[in-house]
Amino acid sequence: MADTTDHELAAVNRGADIDDDTSLVDLQSLPPADRGKGAWFTLAACFFLEATVWGFIHSYGVMEVYYRQHEPFRSQHEGLAAVATTAMAIMLIGSPFISLIHQRFPSLRRIGGCVGLAIMFSGLLIAASTDSPMVLLWTQGVMYGVGALLVYFPAMFLIDEWFVERKGFAFGISWAGTGIGGATTPFLLQWLLHTQGHRTTLRICAGIIAGVALPCVLFMKPRLPVRGPRRFRPMDLGFIKKRTFWMYQCPSIIQSSVAPLPSLWLPSFASSMGMSPATGPLSVALLNLASCCGYLLQGRLVDRYHVSWAILVSTLGSTIAVFGFWGCGTHKATLYIFAILFGLFGAGYPGHWTGCAGDMRRTFPNVNTGLVISLMCAGKGAGNILAGPVSEKLLSMKPWQHSSFAYGSSYGSIIIFTGVCMFLGGAGAIPRLGHSLSTALRNAPLPRMNFARALRTSTSD
Repeated sequence: MADTTDHELAAVNRGADIDDDTSLVDLQSLPPADRGKGAWFTLAACFFLEATVWGFIHSYGVMEVYYRQHEPFRSQHEGLAAVATTAMAIMLIGSPFISLIHQRFPSLRRIGGCVGLAIMFSGLLIAASTDSPMVLLWTQGVMYGVGALLVYFPAMFLIDEWFVERKGFAFGISWAGTGIGGATTPFLLQWLLHTQGHRTTLRICAGIIAGVALPCVLFMKPRLPVRGPRRFRPMDLGFIKKRTFWMYQCPSIIQSSVAPLPSLWLPSFASSMGMSPATGPLSVALLNLASCCGYLLQGRLVDRYHVSWAILVSTLGSTIAVFGFWGCGTHKATLYIFAILFGLFGAGYPGHWTGCAGDMRRTFPNVNTGLVISLMCAGKGAGNILAGPVSEKLLSMKPWQHSSFAYGSSYGSIIIFTGVCMFLGGAGAIPRLGHSLSTALRNAPLPRMNFARALRTSTSD
């Protein structure tokens, strides 16, 4: 029998929807949390799913540059910028529904993953044979997004079962897979596109994703016993009505509307600045690689401190990166520094979502971490929907065309918009930090001083 502590039992009951007929013996016989073969295998599988599923879509900027420069999309490229953001939006907005279905029918995780993988695979194969940007949007965008939703999110929710004390760090490791995949995929895509063309590239990517994701879907195991459909227990959704939730959600939506823009536009930005062809993919790779450390940093911060400090660090770092380095990014070195800083502080901001869930649990002890994260994901998806169309409109605006550095380029509006939204995304940290500051000032010992004596001394002098 595994050594399952009372704290772990409480965490299991609090964090997952358990059948009413699940006995105490079942709970005590669970595999150990935060350690053991099952926990680390699940975490590794989620990491590789993250690297393939998200790494491909986060590297779409390389494919978009190729689409815009080559036929058949060179003369009809309207809507190409929305392909990646549409896929992300579907994956993120659909996550709360997947969370509810997974809680009700946990046995469907494996079947749903296989169905989703088939949809992703078919979408990329159809995209490889089309000459229409609209069909590309529906296949590489919509079909890929629906399939990835079914593959990835049920697997991610297993982390909540396997990790209790180190939950934030575990989610950070999993989400860091996006950075690893995003750091390697741009170079692979660029090489394939220029040697094989986009059709063969999409077919090869479909095969790679299927080859990596299928074993992960088939061999991952849940920690909790699965005995068919679970009864729906009344869910405590009262936290949605509270200001605390929306103080985290609304700033996250604002950040989400601009977070994909650097990886989406850096390749074409580097090309417009006359930099070498390798500069764009390398900057995207650096951004995605640095986001690995960003996810781990955010996860570590929320495990040790209140989530407000993680939000503050992310906000200040990303804002300085955008205004200080992307806006001045007329040289490769400056652009690379921006990519690293934004990946570290901006792209990794979802890493603090477990801290948001933990803060809400102080008021609502029965809140499910997976549900909170999926709602935050849905907010991120709502922001991602705006990212593609809004950035295309901003690209046509040049109000700062006579300004210095990159602000005067056609990307000046995108840079300003990104920096402002990343700064506004820090609003979620204001209430807690303001309360902490006022408490510290109120409790600070005042210097003892005899003002009458001081006045007499100054007068006599």
